[in-house]
Amino acid sequence: WPEWRSALTLTSYQSAALADMLVAWEKKFASFLWMLVGTGKTLTVLTYLHRTAATATVVWALPKTAIASVVEQIESVGWPCVLLCKSLGTAKARRKNLQEGCPQLSVTTNTTLRPHCVTLVEHDMLRDLVDKLASQMPQTAFVFDEVHKAMQGGTKRTASALRLAKLSKQLVALTGTPIVTKEAHGLREWLKLCVPF
Repeated sequence: WPEWRSALTLTSYQSAALADMLVAWEKKFASFLWMLVGTGKTLTVLTYLHRTAATATVVWALPKTAIASVVEQIESVGWPCVLLCKSLGTAKARRKNLQEGCPQLSVTTNTTLRPHCVTLVEHDMLRDLVDKLASQMPQTAFVFDEVHKAMQGGTKRTASALRLAKLSKQLVALTGTPIVTKEAHGLREWLKLCVPF
């Protein structure tokens, strides 16, 4: 990976979360990171990936509305990133939409993951890319941002996300809202990857 350029210091809350994630990694578990909105989940995850240095490739699934802020954090640590789209038409539309928020972000349809580059994928594009990404996941870290959006059983988004999560070498599921309804069945599938169940 490129040299870590961030001069930011983790808060005590972020440091505690990072310590828990590192313990889970040592025990060969995935991490489920729950931190309140605006408390630095992205920087915490990037620091974890940097400290473990377990993979040369990262797939970061996220909602379209989070792209600009996540790109800003990734670039602040000195790592490159690219947005993977399902088609040339979608890629062209995303380039146009992202010109204001992150004009330097590369957009591609090439599903071969680039080493030492964070590949961003919108949640709603996972179902169209899952088959092409699946074979690369055993050597890849998979970060699923806003995981509460992939807890509804029977949806293509949830099925695709869980498939990639189960195949990945390293997994971080993160959210500021782990339970959005009275039912927590969808949460159970993610927790099974993170703790003895």
